[in-house]
Amino acid sequence: MKALNCANCGANLKYDIGAPVAFCQFCDSVNVLENVQIKIDTTNAVDGPPSYYEELKPRIMMPEEKFMANYWESAGNSQGGHLWVSKKFMKISDIVKMEKVNKMLGISRELHITDKNGNLMELVSWNRNGIISAIEKRKNNLV
Repeated sequence: MKALNCANCGANLKYDIGAPVAFCQFCDSVNVLENVQIKIDTTNAVDGPPSYYEELKPRIMMPEEKFMANYWESAGNSQGGHLWVSKKFMKISDIVKMEKVNKMLGISRELHITDKNGNLMELVSWNRNGIISAIEKRKNNLV
């Protein structure tokens, strides 16, 4: 496995294989991990098409807006954090449904976001309307 460096500060990143992002433990930036196709120099090759290989490259994700939100793990267990709204990482164009849900007698104010593949992201946030508005605004700008 090749070591990856933070695209912001250059420090070594700790990441899980297959994970879409890695967090830098030194500068707290979010690195989006993308497969990049790199062309191999074949100027001295006798014949054949140019060769390519894929390499995992980190790039910094810069949020356009940031909301406090908890990621719903299971009943009674959610992970605190922030939701970063950015068309560079979140596939806003794939979102087909956003639904506000109140659970636990209205104490748990959830936002369920569904994409075109049926994947469901359950968030807990007091600013659900702000999140919905930010996503809809970016969806309209993509058209």
